[in-house]
Amino acid sequence: MPSQEEIPQGPHRLLLAELHHMYRQAGRPVLRAIVAQADRMDLEGTASQETIRRVLKGLTVPERWSTMWAIYAPLCALADIDPDDVYEEDSNGYDGPYRITHREELQRRWNATVDGDDLPIPSRTKYVPPRGGFAPAPQDDPWASATPASSQGGFGGGLSDGPPF
Repeated sequence: MPSQEEIPQGPHRLLLAELHHMYRQAGRPVLRAIVAQADRMDLEGTASQETIRRVLKGLTVPERWSTMWAIYAPLCALADIDPDDVYEEDSNGYDGPYRITHREELQRRWNATVDGDDLPIPSRTKYVPPRGGFAPAPQDDPWASATPASSQGGFGGGLSDGPPF
């Protein structure tokens, strides 16, 4: 499991916690074993050893649910856990117990991660602006002016919140 410095608290860390929990339950299998188990299953998506490694290290989050499921379902099988068994049950006192399966909990965490956009830029990545770029220099860009057009003089320059008289 990546450290909190690598993956801070948030949806991504919660997703990783669930993946690593199932990974430990499965006996920490080698990546080859996870891929081999996935090949034996009738899954919609696929995940290579490299994809699984990157996901478990927190370097990426699959964009497609089918890829996420192609990692988690084999781990469940190797752990001998039915993904549709109850993951959590809580009596909320209103309309009976709240139940969620392993699959539903993983999908909830995956959705929160994908929708939350909490993935930090890795520290080893350095932004390098494109050579020659196409962005105009500030003096050539009329929208880059720090002074509002209405205060630059001229007729009707700029928009104002005040009345036109």
